[in-house]
Amino acid sequence: MKINILLVASVLSLSPGLAYAQTTEDPILTQYATDFGLSADEAKVQMDAMNEAIELQAKLAEAESVRFGGIYIEHSPKFRVVVRLVGGAEQLLSRYTSNPLIVAEKAAQPLVALRNKQEAAIKALAASEPNFGTEVDVRKGRLAIYAPSPDRVRGKLKGAGLADDDTEFVAADKRDQLVASVRGGEQLTTQTDSAGFYENGTLGFAVIKGTTRGILTAAHVGECIGAGSSCVKNSPFTSQGVSFTWQGQMNSGSDDYEWRTVSAGNTITNTIKYSTSSLTVTGTADPTTFPVGTTVCKQGATTGYTCGTIEATNSSTTYNGSTGYWVRVKRNTSGNMADSGDSGGPVFGGGASAGQATAYGIVHSKVTAPADQVGQMMFMPIKRISGLGLSVATN
Repeated sequence: MKINILLVASVLSLSPGLAYAQTTEDPILTQYATDFGLSADEAKVQMDAMNEAIELQAKLAEAESVRFGGIYIEHSPKFRVVVRLVGGAEQLLSRYTSNPLIVAEKAAQPLVALRNKQEAAIKALAASEPNFGTEVDVRKGRLAIYAPSPDRVRGKLKGAGLADDDTEFVAADKRDQLVASVRGGEQLTTQTDSAGFYENGTLGFAVIKGTTRGILTAAHVGECIGAGSSCVKNSPFTSQGVSFTWQGQMNSGSDDYEWRTVSAGNTITNTIKYSTSSLTVTGTADPTTFPVGTTVCKQGATTGYTCGTIEATNSSTTYNGSTGYWVRVKRNTSGNMADSGDSGGPVFGGGASAGQATAYGIVHSKVTAPADQVGQMMFMPIKRISGLGLSVATN
């Protein structure tokens, strides 16, 4: 039987040959308006300001690197885009924009200095601290260190000359949890051991390597998490009645992805599920260059379609023995942004036209500590897939 494969989050919600209608709306704009109680016109004004902020961040990072402290976006109680600048903030900002929704704020040090400090802290801790994380907090203009024993970490960094008033130490026993779940008889149907355990996950974007077309998902979905001794690594999985063949993966540090192909006679389309409709993927963008507060959305097998705001573009954790960097997202409304079974799901924004989407990355994990971040999502930027020579299919 020949079918078209729709790249979806809820992999068992489709049956072979079932097609989703192409939506004619802008789902990101619609969801943003719903989440914040805005009219369509109000939401459009604020989304336009966010898009301007993305362009402004790129300009300032290049032209004003020694003065640029980062950008963050506030959505409530009043919407505003805040540009942090070292010295003469308002005057400098006026050279780049006259948008009244974009305001200046004084920064004590540039963003590049905080990121250099983050790298130095990671190097100082990597060999002796197995479970720590770091982030540059753009809103506060400081470095955050997450660790089970923050006082011990503070002492180590102080000895290296890296602990000062601009560093915050937060107690966190385990920073995040991979969001493929191991349980009997459920979806993304990757059997992992003779006892019948399956790992649930989510299909991501269509990808291309040379002339070969495949499907992206998270590498850890097929890594036998929690399974017994008879686990078969990278075992086959099925979706929509079609078997997928493993082709390759990168699975440590900042990389958590693999790709698979389907048998001849089946077609992989450049579409992703959105509720009961589909979106056509027409491009990619690098979310690590976005301002904090930018809205992104994801589709997952467990939590479905959710949208949230970027809280950090450089959140570090230790993944499979190496330091990895992820984008952290907080859901706009109550509930988890991602949960077990959402791994590998597409993270995206709007495209140039209604019914289109821009690929940002795939789901990696759910944040489990500290308490005020529990249920937030970590995702891998889509640019990482170039490590295997892959690119997102846009036609």
